[in-house]
Amino acid sequence: MWDNVVIPSATANFFFDKGFHIFSLGNFLDCGHPPLISIYLAVCWKLLGRNLWVSHLAQLPFLWLLLHQLHIISIRIFSNEIKKQATLFSLILLLADTTIVSQMAQVGYEIPMIAFALLSINLIWKKMEHNNFKTKHFIFLWFSILLLPFIQLRSIPLLISVAIGLLIYQFFQKKSIVEFGKILLPFIFSAFAFCVWLIIHYKNVGYWISDPNSSWGAENVGIASFPQMIKNAGLVTIRFYDNGHFLNVLMMIVVLVYFFNHQNFKNKNYYSFLVWIWLSITVGFSFNFIVMSKPICHRYFLFSFILIPIFLSHFILTQLPKWKWVALLFFITILFSGNFIFPFKKYGIGWDSNLAHMPYQELRTEAFEYLQKNNLTQKCATRFPFDVTDSIVGLHSTSIQLKSLTESSLEKYDYILQSNISTSFTTSQLQLLNQKYKVEKIWNKGIIEIRLYKKVN
Repeated sequence: MWDNVVIPSATANFFFDKGFHIFSLGNFLDCGHPPLISIYLAVCWKLLGRNLWVSHLAQLPFLWLLLHQLHIISIRIFSNEIKKQATLFSLILLLADTTIVSQMAQVGYEIPMIAFALLSINLIWKKMEHNNFKTKHFIFLWFSILLLPFIQLRSIPLLISVAIGLLIYQFFQKKSIVEFGKILLPFIFSAFAFCVWLIIHYKNVGYWISDPNSSWGAENVGIASFPQMIKNAGLVTIRFYDNGHFLNVLMMIVVLVYFFNHQNFKNKNYYSFLVWIWLSITVGFSFNFIVMSKPICHRYFLFSFILIPIFLSHFILTQLPKWKWVALLFFITILFSGNFIFPFKKYGIGWDSNLAHMPYQELRTEAFEYLQKNNLTQKCATRFPFDVTDSIVGLHSTSIQLKSLTESSLEKYDYILQSNISTSFTTSQLQLLNQKYKVEKIWNKGIIEIRLYKKVN
């Protein structure tokens, strides 16, 4: 229901209906992400039909690639004595993480990006440490790194962070300058290709990433002020803390302390290599979102979350073998509770999925049916995600389109639909709702609530 689902679907619908005119999207659909995934979805719809089943089928190869690369990581990290059990532990902890599983269940950018990032990392290691690097592996490596920035914009800080982690690892291995340069060549080529795309994009639409006058430009292009950076640092901390992640992150800190105390960072092995990559991406992404003036979502840190189960399983089975089942049960319990416990409701409930959000679609349908039955659809306005039609999110043939509020247009409408699942309403808009509107009807289930406000005459 969030923009990571809406945008690829909306742009794919545009291509499906109007042809592959990639520079005619307009400033709402042209949010900055290159339209590669949307083109891929539209092609799948053209071949197999436009429906949700085909959409998830189209996502399946990326999900398979992601799980396959995680399996390769497990084979390389775990010793033969613990390999089967550690792989099982990793899989259980992976599937208990609501952020990871919710992204696996959706059709969007995140899974393809992480899948190709893991493929690139595994192939980089194979190239560095093995002489039998075949031509097909060379092609896959260059292709995966080249592809990443064309999946979505967040691939760019991801690639930069991977390159930094790689250089740190090579520094401790005392590699030569020539070896440094060789390993960075695919990254340089990928950056060059993306710059060519930006120039072509600019010549066709008149702006580099997204239209500065659009909501995407206002939210994504700016550098945050210093007070906003302080707030963003707090939000990044919350993203690593809530949804049940706090124990995982706490234990990951223990793993890192143990790692550095034993000077494993100088070891020439895949575990050390992966720790540096994970640490570089986690720090790099955190810094990127602290300095940018944009919303900060849980899924932005998916790469960090998706490797933690492997590190924790390794630590539990090597350092806490007598307590392994107790530790596993404890982690699962904490992760599962993160679906329903929100220490920071104002900042934690929106922008990503968990089990507590499950009633949303049902309640949304009930609210829309009420509006339609009482002829209120043309009198009612709302904000994201209610202003997105079901023809985009669910690929329904018909759907209700509510008017979308701007910052200053709220008082123009007699009815306002609002929910605690959405963080789109600004503080001033919520104040206006409480001052000049009364609650007409409430739909709720669990912690999810949808309210219909009516203007007081």
